[in-house]
Amino acid sequence: MKPVLGTFESEDSVPLFYSHYEDPDAVVDILLVHGLLEHGGRYDCFQSRLREAGIHASVYISDYRGHGRSQGPRGWVPSFRSYILDQREFYLKVVSERSHAGRPLILLGHSAGGLIVYLMQARAYPGLEPLKVDGLAFSSPAFRVSMEIPLWKKGISKLISKTPLSKFLIPTGFIQEHISHDELEVAKLKRDNLTLDRITPKLWESYMDAMGLARSTRLSSEVPLLFQVAGSDQIADFEVSEIIFEKIECPKKKWHLYPEDYHEIFNEMDREKVFSDLAEWIKNEIL
Repeated sequence: MKPVLGTFESEDSVPLFYSHYEDPDAVVDILLVHGLLEHGGRYDCFQSRLREAGIHASVYISDYRGHGRSQGPRGWVPSFRSYILDQREFYLKVVSERSHAGRPLILLGHSAGGLIVYLMQARAYPGLEPLKVDGLAFSSPAFRVSMEIPLWKKGISKLISKTPLSKFLIPTGFIQEHISHDELEVAKLKRDNLTLDRITPKLWESYMDAMGLARSTRLSSEVPLLFQVAGSDQIADFEVSEIIFEKIECPKKKWHLYPEDYHEIFNEMDREKVFSDLAEWIKNEIL
């Protein structure tokens, strides 16, 4: 199904782009938070693949500021907290406009999106209360990076992140082949002009600080929670995800590890299994 496209404004008046994949037979709504450097358009197959696994869902996803079709300096953010505030604004829009308010609402974050969801729901930032949802799902959440960062790049990034050069774009060092074993998915990413291949020192340092904050903050959730994690992740450290998962206080939490998978489990060779596990969790714990 083609999505409904639109924009909304952040708290500080930055126009942000979103997509809404409606399904007249939906039994659940999913607010999906994408990862760093990418955009919501990369999830155009998410709804149909979940439907093939047995769940009809309406899916909502917005592009981060400075990403995709949203406005704002490319690859830059005032602070990681701004992403939290932006997702809260989008959540309020979704809640006010969705056609069936009685349907369960799941908050699902992939990679840095998982980090955003975690910080948002764990009360990591003073004055920001968790969103009222019926379930939390995490796909390869980023709590520590796996990729090697040269010491010189760390030093330069930290040094200039608080100077006027903080908006200067530098190469990420991200290896596109590490997203998936599926060569077609890698090729599609390489053709995607909306995906960033550079990042500002300000965003990088904000990202590092946010991951450190998450590792020192414990989440307590009364709603069902799911972790789906890539065991051969070259981007996010899955072992740190497991440590954080074990510390989460939640009466109904579920862990799925895909030992051979790279970072983007929804785009991996065994994605049918991944979507099947997500669908089963929704059937058993949410509906």
